[in-house]
Amino acid sequence: MVSDFDEYVKNHLKIEDTVHYNLQSHLYKNFKLTADLVPNKKILTQEQFEEFEKKSENGGFSFWNWLETNCENGYSSISKPIFNETFDLAYVQLGTVCGGLCGGGEERIYELINGKWIEKESFGSWIS
Repeated sequence: MVSDFDEYVKNHLKIEDTVHYNLQSHLYKNFKLTADLVPNKKILTQEQFEEFEKKSENGGFSFWNWLETNCENGYSSISKPIFNETFDLAYVQLGTVCGGLCGGGEERIYELINGKWIEKESFGSWIS
């Protein structure tokens, strides 16, 4: 992860308006994906992940066993987009996990061109 996330994103999206960025950042950080937004999908909350982590540290729980039982194909994550002032560039984080040493993710910039979001840039990728 970069040392100054805010500057990093503002630079990639060419955001100059601090008020606009602060609102986008607030929405991004407080975004909650809920079941009504993605019907027919299981939603794991941040709270569940934190609970898994605590139980795993105490040795009473294996996240990977739980994942195999409850999400046989692994899971995917997506962040809320952060938009520039003209809402034609967006920053998004994507990730997938399919096991202890199986997964990957990246950050992307999308550009709205002729009514369609087109991937403009991919960076910050990881793989395990």
